[in-house]
Amino acid sequence: MCAVVADGNETAGIRLPPIAVPLGTHTGWNVYRAQPSELADRHGSLIPFARTRKEREARPVTRAPRSKSAIASDGADVAKIKAAAEGLVAHRLLLPADCQSGQRM
Repeated sequence: MCAVVADGNETAGIRLPPIAVPLGTHTGWNVYRAQPSELADRHGSLIPFARTRKEREARPVTRAPRSKSAIASDGADVAKIKAAAEGLVAHRLLLPADCQSGQRM
């Protein structure tokens, strides 16, 4: 079993932008009761973070938010995603064209 950070994502391996700047907890397994609308697959689940403090407090399971403020601004997230992608390009783990596509991986 891999070590995880406060947001529930694993620390091992190459941290692609969706893991370096997560919008939720990525699991290697499926949690169907937590995500009833998710299709049955073998790729794991994404349990999204609450977008607002009210939404977070309404959830039965409390998980650490990705930041102390619980809600990061879009500009801050975009800058963090860009930095994560550029770091992977610098280490030759991501192509520059993929970094500039503007899509979240």
